Amino acid sequence: MLCGVTWAQLQAKGFSTTEMEAEGAAVANSFAGAQAAGLSTTALGMPSNWTGLYGWNDFNLYPADSSCIGTATVVYHGYCAWLFNHVTQFVNGIAKPTYSYTYPARSGDNIPADHWIVNQGPIPNGDWASSTPSGLGHFHWGWKYGTKIGFIKDTTDTYYPGKFPLDPWDVYSGASQSGTHRNAFEIHGGINAHDFSTTPTFGCIRLPAPSVNGVKYQWVNSTDNKSWSPGPDNLVHYTKP
Repeated sequence: MLCGVTWAQLQAKGFSTTEMEAEGAAVANSFAGAQAAGLSTTALGMPSNWTGLYGWNDFNLYPADSSCIGTATVVYHGYCAWLFNHVTQFVNGIAKPTYSYTYPARSGDNIPADHWIVNQGPIPNGDWASSTPSGLGHFHWGWKYGTKIGFIKDTTDTYYPGKFPLDPWDVYSGASQSGTHRNAFEIHGGINAHDFSTTPTFGCIRLPAPSVNGVKYQWVNSTDNKSWSPGPDNLVHYTKP
């Protein structure tokens, strides 16, 4: 896990940051062009002189290579995954450097081609044709059915130490809520028989239990945009970041 690293430091660890830097640039440019970068922030109405910490997530699932070796992440069916949390500080509307935090992750069977197989494939990457709530082209963390939920403490083995819901809560492969229906995606932990190192999910993003606490810390302390509808972005990519 890497904490509070720059784009250059991520690159030094073998991660390509082109896609993530484009997202960050959209945020830093007062949200202009954010839609083109995959972010929905143009609708959030950031004040021109806003001061605060803007946070968002990237979940990246890709064929395993050297960036998965010697880490706490899991290679499963030839794929591995990371959850990246990014934080950009704004001071009177001026964006400062972005810092990133990395967490080993997994989702479903880790095979991108299976993402429309219910209770087996990983979380979809935003290619749904309809959703509830509607009009969301990608996931937003800590929100459910258009309402901010935040972190939900859960001490059961399946989720320990807790979970964040992801909106849209329901996604459909077809228009007008037709085709394959998948739902109830979350970021969560797990221990014992549901430990990150051994147990896949039905499609949710599972992190090691300590990493869930790390993401919770970021939500509380470094996501001042968490109350902005439709919620902080949680993008899903099936390519190496």
